[in-house]
Amino acid sequence: MIRHGATAALCAALAVGAAQAECLGPADLTRGVVVEYQTGDYTTIRRIGDGTHLIEERYASGDAPWVLRAWHGVYFVEEWQLNAAGGREPGTTLVVEFPIDPARFPPPLPGLGWTGRTVNQFDDGTSREETTILRFSQGAPLELSGCTYSTILAELRYDWGEEGGLDLRYLYLEELGTAILEWSELDGEDTAALVPVALRRASK
Repeated sequence: MIRHGATAALCAALAVGAAQAECLGPADLTRGVVVEYQTGDYTTIRRIGDGTHLIEERYASGDAPWVLRAWHGVYFVEEWQLNAAGGREPGTTLVVEFPIDPARFPPPLPGLGWTGRTVNQFDDGTSREETTILRFSQGAPLELSGCTYSTILAELRYDWGEEGGLDLRYLYLEELGTAILEWSELDGEDTAALVPVALRRASK
């Protein structure tokens, strides 16, 4: 009975180790990770050659997907809509210009943040100035697909003056090294909340 008990304990320990081995980390961003939401929407995040994260959002509604590019998953520098062929939809590209190189921004940490003037450059040649505000604070642990991730709340505000603004909240997963969207709210409109329900490696 003692030997059987020891064997059972060893098997249990190995099972726990195997489960923990499936938890995702920064290395998984090379192939990409997929965040699944309660709505049926899903987002694929992968790290590309320049070090930024390419974030592709796909929607259960069937709306055209959007792609965003960001440092650490929270400092957004570019976005565009995909067309049916998988290319950029003309007229949808926006590039965000910072007064300093955003590659120098550190990963989110509680108590840190950044506020400054940025410029939206549209592909029709027009531009719009905005005030970008990022605030980071400690979040609650998040369990996804059997793994628990420490989180940092990343609250973003894009203020366009008389045109209004946009608020977003992301959860930066410390063990993974990127962020997932939790909700967004355009001034004067209802909050669009998202509940993440699963996190997995992207397929090849």
